[in-house]
Parts: sequence; structure tokens; C-alpha cells
Amino acid sequence: ANNLFADLDFKEEAQCTPNNIRVDEPNGRLNACIKDEGKTFEVDRPSVETLLKRLKELGLPEPSVVVDSGTGYHLIWKLEKALPREDWKKVEGLIVSKLEELGADPQARDISRILRLPCSVNPKSGRQVRVLHININRKYKPEDFGTLESTTGSTEAGKKTEERNEVVPAGV
Repeated sequence: ANNLFADLDFKEEAQCTPNNIRVDEPNGRLNACIKDEGKTFEVDRPSVETLLKRLKELGLPEPSVVVDSGTGYHLIWKLEKALPREDWKKVEGLIVSKLEELGADPQARDISRILRLPCSVNPKSGRQVRVLHININRKYKPEDFGTLESTTGSTEAGKKTEERNEVVPAGV
């Protein structure tokens, strides 16, 4: 696999009025109440800027792509080189465990996972899925995520390709 990902949900079961949604465009901050499988949940999602700072504090690199999944975030890290399945599982497991406190979905760690596509609509919130942050040239090595040894044989830990940060306007 040539990408790693995380599915972050910022929801807690609560007594609230469904479909009450407040979003701060374009920074991604969201406060909402949604109904899911007969239960109501309050969503309190931080801005992309706050999320990126928190990832850094947790020892994770900035994602190549941050997607507004409707109520949470999908984080995608592009790899310099495709990883064999077992190595991918190890790095993906490390990412999910580091992001547990941010609501990372522990079930969303299999290589065949399908994430919501940008421009589709999340049926739980009625909100369009969209890309909020993209850095198409940023690629990573396995060791950029923690203490795992690189499967590429390189000794240059943490080296990234040329970077180009781009914030995509709301609605894209």
C-alpha cells in the first residue's frame, strides 16, 4: 500500500437536537448534533490548524491530505514507496494507537478500507465531503511515524520530499 490513513470521529453520545450544525468555514471547526443508528451524538471537531498542532504534539507528521468527512476528518499520508502488507499493518496500527485520544476509529485500520469520497454526501450529517488541506508533494517513510525501522533500507529518517502547502477553499 502506498498510503496510510486515519478516520477521526469527534463524537460522544449526548442528549441534543439532531441536525443542529454549526460550522466555521473554511477552517473546519464543527459543532453539531447528529443521529446515528438510533442514538444522538454531539460532534465537537477542532479546526484543521488545531488538529495539525495536536498531531505534531503526538509525534505524527502533517498529513498529505485532510478531508472533511462530514463530521470528522480523514487523514491521509502519502508514502515515498509502497509498503508490503505486514509492514503497512504495523505502521497503520501505530498511527491509530497514537490517535486514539482524538477519536481514531480502531476499525478503520484495514488495507481495504474505503473512505468517503470528496464531493459525496455524508448521510449521517447531510454535509458534503470535501478536501480541506492538501500538500500533494509531501511523502513519508515508515520511520516518520515512530520507532519502526524503514523497509526501504534508507538511513535518512524524517527526510521528506519537496513540500508545497496548499489550503483548498471551502466547498471544493
